[in-house]
Amino acid sequence: MRIFKESDGCSGVDQMFTTVFDGRLLLPDGRLSVGDVEGLTRFVRLVVDR
Repeated sequence: MRIFKESDGCSGVDQMFTTVFDGRLLLPDGRLSVGDVEGLTRFVRLVVDR
């Protein structure tokens, strides 16, 4: 699984996205959850079958 974020354009790299994780990822319930540090926003997505 590859997880990426949109590049900020400040690094001087001409890529739209920067890879933040590339490898095997165990998701027991098939969901990927992402949230902010303050706990105000959360995104949950079913990405694979169990």
